[in-house]
Amino acid sequence: MTVTTPGGNSNPEPFFYVNAPWVTSVSPAAGQFVGGGSVTITGLNLATVQAVDFGSNAGTITGVSDTTVTVTVPRADSVGTVPVTVIQSPGGNTDMPSAYTCLAGPGI
Repeated sequence: MTVTTPGGNSNPEPFFYVNAPWVTSVSPAAGQFVGGGSVTITGLNLATVQAVDFGSNAGTITGVSDTTVTVTVPRADSVGTVPVTVIQSPGGNTDMPSAYTCLAGPGI
């Protein structure tokens, strides 16, 4: 990349395009709402993932490759389905977040 101004041109610098992350599956797709379980997210362009959100709560990334991200699921705000959003910088977020269902524990 070179910047051109009326005063001249800058030195050329490399510029890299980064593809946005693409998620194809979340496995398992459900778990206890108290969190703590491990989830594997499969897709493309995942090597530079910065965070994975389950609804409004951030998971803890424990492993990353270009095609998988392993995450410890955080405690959910409530029982039900929440979006899973893969956040990458630069490159953006997943356009279509996947879902994870937070299940209630067994009753006593």
